[in-house]
Amino acid sequence: MFNKFIKFSSILFILVGSLLSFSLAHAQETVKVTAVGEKKYQEYSSYIEASALEDAKRKAIKKVAASFPKSKKRMFKDLEESIYENVDDFVLEAAVQQKKDDKGTKTFKVAISALVDVDALNAFFIDNSEAGNQEVGEASDFG
Repeated sequence: MFNKFIKFSSILFILVGSLLSFSLAHAQETVKVTAVGEKKYQEYSSYIEASALEDAKRKAIKKVAASFPKSKKRMFKDLEESIYENVDDFVLEAAVQQKKDDKGTKTFKVAISALVDVDALNAFFIDNSEAGNQEVGEASDFG
C-alpha cells in the first residue's frame, strides 16, 4: 500500500512539474513602463489627444529598447520607424493615467502605463534581419 502511494506521489509530482515548466516556457515576455506623450496644437481636437497617446506609446517602446543589449539597440534604431508605424503590435495595453491640456503653450500631454510585448519586438527584429530573411541553403553576406 505504501509503495502504491509513493508511485502515485511520484507520478503526480512529475506531472505537475511538467505542466508548470510547460506553462512557464510559453509565458509571453512583457514589460510594464510609464511614458508621457505630447502634441502641440494650433486648435485643440480629439485628433490631438490621439496623437499624444501615439507619442506616449512610442516613448514606452523606446524606454523598453533602452534596456536592450548594444546589438538589439542598433537593430531598433535601424527599424525604429517601421516599429512606430505598427506601434499597436508591440504595445498590448496603454492605460491613461493622466491628461493635461496646457492652453498657455498649446500643448496636450498624456501619461500612460503601457505593457510592451518584448517577444513581439524580438520576432520583428528576426523577421527584418538579413539572417531571418534568407532562404534555406543561402549563406550570410559578410562583406
